[in-house]
Amino acid sequence: MQDINLSEINDFFNSALVPPEMVKLPLTIDHVLVIIPFAVKLIGSKYEPHIKTGIMTAYNILKMFYERITSAKKVIFSGAVDFAREDRMKKYDVIIDNYEHIHKDLSVIIKSKKQPEVITLY
Repeated sequence: MQDINLSEINDFFNSALVPPEMVKLPLTIDHVLVIIPFAVKLIGSKYEPHIKTGIMTAYNILKMFYERITSAKKVIFSGAVDFAREDRMKKYDVIIDNYEHIHKDLSVIIKSKKQPEVITLY
């Protein structure tokens, strides 16, 4: 991911991955493996529109794949080696690692924001 123009990525994600109708796109886990690192880059940007787009992209993808990933990770598999399943599990682990990175980035962003003044009403 060298020489990335975050503005172009931001524009593309805004048009293709942020709107609610994005859920209807035929995304696969392989697509997610490519998209999520770009969402992480947007979230790490210094520009608020990029951060928002990255968050919404990551959220929509999580919404689409949460059930599939969590149900696959919950299954305890014993028996013969299933190479296709092992490959899927590795992909899911990479996606989970990216979401952990997003969580850390968001924690830093939230902590760096000035806390609003508390107004007490009597």
